[in-house]
Amino acid sequence: MVTAGSAVRTVLKTQLEAMRAHEAGVIADRDPEDLHRYRVALRRTRSCLGQMKGALPHKRMAKFKPEFAWLGEVTGPARDLDVFFDDMNRYRKKPDGASLRDLESLIELIEHDKVSEHARLIAQLDTDRYRSLISGWSSFLDAPFDVAEAPHAGRPIAEVAAERIHSRYGRMIRRGRRLDAMTETDRLHRLRIDGKKLRYLLEFFRAEFPTETITPLIATLKRLQDHLGRFNDFQVQRDSVSSMAGRLKSAGSTSTVEHLLKQLTQKEQRVRRRFADEFERFDNEETARRIPALGISR
Repeated sequence: MVTAGSAVRTVLKTQLEAMRAHEAGVIADRDPEDLHRYRVALRRTRSCLGQMKGALPHKRMAKFKPEFAWLGEVTGPARDLDVFFDDMNRYRKKPDGASLRDLESLIELIEHDKVSEHARLIAQLDTDRYRSLISGWSSFLDAPFDVAEAPHAGRPIAEVAAERIHSRYGRMIRRGRRLDAMTETDRLHRLRIDGKKLRYLLEFFRAEFPTETITPLIATLKRLQDHLGRFNDFQVQRDSVSSMAGRLKSAGSTSTVEHLLKQLTQKEQRVRRRFADEFERFDNEETARRIPALGISR
């Protein structure tokens, strides 16, 4: 029997290994994918800590949560600029009516900000605070502990994971059914985050459940996630373009802002209109039967 304590440690060690594997690439800024993969492992770590409470000693683990939140904050802006840069390069290849000169001005501003933000990120990774977090976390994951410190540590992971999956799935269904996608932006974002957390659980512990159950479930959830992700991308792009409006105006490039904001608003509205159909593909009897837990009510 694989216990929850053992399984959760394995998941967290895997994420730490991924962070370490991409750390040098983040520092060297060789490829934006390094920072992306680093942050994915960091998000997975934070999600696992939040969702698998009781599998590890709470008191000893609690001090790491705010530190991982801090690490998320210091790595976020650089990643946002990487994504923004790629998005605007795609517009440059297919401007859809925008002036190529204006797009070049915007991209130059993003490149300038990327250099500055990367320098700030590297400075944070070269601190005692960061080094202490990584070394302390590694030691914590290797250290033995009394199962009395963690009430779920000795339980079968399949049982604990099924409970968490069932709970997260139920929350998504309830929230999605009440959501008016045309007007409720914050709820769309919360549902997107709920989907991430559910998918992480399914992927962390997929070996505990039948492949024919878990694989189609992940695929169905991924489709909904992709749809919600596009909505988030358009919002982030719109906010980013707006934030640079003043600097573009100073550079004599104003048509870019107006054009891109209009295009992004139209794209966002299309995603909102399609939400109900996309959610229905997830909220159905077939998906409910695949949830590896008992007692699902419809």
